[in-house]
Amino acid sequence: MSSFIPNPQVYDDLSNLVIPSDRYTVLSATQSEMDIGLTDMVDSVEITFMVTDRPGVFTVELPIMGFRVFEDGLDLTSEADIIDELYRL
Repeated sequence: MSSFIPNPQVYDDLSNLVIPSDRYTVLSATQSEMDIGLTDMVDSVEITFMVTDRPGVFTVELPIMGFRVFEDGLDLTSEADIIDELYRL
């Protein structure tokens, strides 16, 4: 019986990928794996953040591989906009 242990890709400080903003505060950025269906898994980042002037802590998970957004940094403004809209309901 063969025991295969995968060698995971480990990324440095993932919080540095997020562009700082007055609209949100990043609490953590953790490497994870995302299920993309059909039993496939890809490396991902789970970003936990707060939105300025809104109660609560929120998390978004994004795949790391194949996203050009990480080249210039990740802007959570659209996620902050969604949270703001939910609170306006």
